[in-house]
Amino acid sequence: MNQYEKMHDKFVEDATNGKQLSPLKAIRHFCLECVGYQQNVIKDCGGEDCPLYKFRYGKNATRKKRKFSPERLAQMKKTLAKARKQKS
Repeated sequence: MNQYEKMHDKFVEDATNGKQLSPLKAIRHFCLECVGYQQNVIKDCGGEDCPLYKFRYGKNATRKKRKFSPERLAQMKKTLAKARKQKS
């Protein structure tokens, strides 16, 4: 049994046991199943008309990258450093 068959079996087992996947993970699994669990084929997928095409890598392609001002980045770094210091 190869790693993709194991992945499929785990997916089926989780679904049978009522475990829910995130929508992106479910789409990723669907795409892998569509191309016969060959990850290298997903990038060459010819299904541009498929509504899930832009999500085939398991990432939300419509999400815009947030841009922060330099002041906001500095504030975020300070907050993170403070949180890490409190944790140790």
